[in-house]
Amino acid sequence: MEWRKCLYTNQWYLTGAQEIEMDTLKYDSCPFCPEGEFSQAKKIDEITDGTNKVVCIPNPQGSLRIEGELNREGIGLFDKMNNIGADEILIETVDEHKTFAEYTESQLALVFTMYARRIADLKNDSRFRQILAIKNQGEYAGVPFQHPYSHIFAFPMVPERIGNELVESRKHYERKDRCLFCDIITEELRAGVRIIEENDYFVAFCPFASRFPYEVWLSPKNHSYTFEADAQNDKLTKLVSITKKIMPKIEKLAPAYFFLLHTGPNEKSATTKNNQWQTLAIDYHWHIEITPKFSFAMYFERSSGFWANPIPPEKAAEQIRRAI
Repeated sequence: MEWRKCLYTNQWYLTGAQEIEMDTLKYDSCPFCPEGEFSQAKKIDEITDGTNKVVCIPNPQGSLRIEGELNREGIGLFDKMNNIGADEILIETVDEHKTFAEYTESQLALVFTMYARRIADLKNDSRFRQILAIKNQGEYAGVPFQHPYSHIFAFPMVPERIGNELVESRKHYERKDRCLFCDIITEELRAGVRIIEENDYFVAFCPFASRFPYEVWLSPKNHSYTFEADAQNDKLTKLVSITKKIMPKIEKLAPAYFFLLHTGPNEKSATTKNNQWQTLAIDYHWHIEITPKFSFAMYFERSSGFWANPIPPEKAAEQIRRAI
């Protein structure tokens, strides 16, 4: 298994690897339950409030390897690296069928706290340039189990989606001396038509150019470029509160979705040491993207590279607000 760079797209792809997504693998029983296949895995971290518990383990089926040096190699015209990275699993609860919308506020707080702890810890490793937290809820069909869990991924490069965000955020700051995402939030709050929910610290809204029906972004109102700095004290309480309000509404309309946390890149990595993102702290804005999964979207996107969303975000926001 190794990372290979496509010169045509300027993207890195993991080659010769098994499927990374746990849901695509087949098991006789749920591997996350107390007697399941992964119950004896070595724990990376564990957090509990006395009633609920979140456990972090290395993904036994993962394709990324945390041990060793990051070796870059040129083969003629092409570039490759060994499969350095981290793939961790957060087992969020012992309840096999609980959805994110059904979590108590205490359970949500534990999950977000673990996200922050693992991101902060992995950022101590200068090999990793980007850390992602991803929750995969539900599927179209054929899911072998429904136990709630999340992935924490650490990559030696920045994924395309976040790379584009970094570039556009920096361009906007250079032109206007303001954070792009802060400007987006200001406009969404002014317009109001795509707002789902808000409180003192956070706002949830359907983005103006939504890729999917019922796509929702959740973001701090005030500028902040790292999630791990905000996931504590009053801000954690407010984040839990707004999540608890919006997730039952979203799951009512879109029960299968990705919950993706985009936080600032690792400032200890080689890239930031070389000042590629010297304005990172003032131009990037962390946020969560909740992207529902609909099978019809894949054919159009894969064939053309464009997303086709049949439900305008203004209508989607209205439907989500009225749900339940």
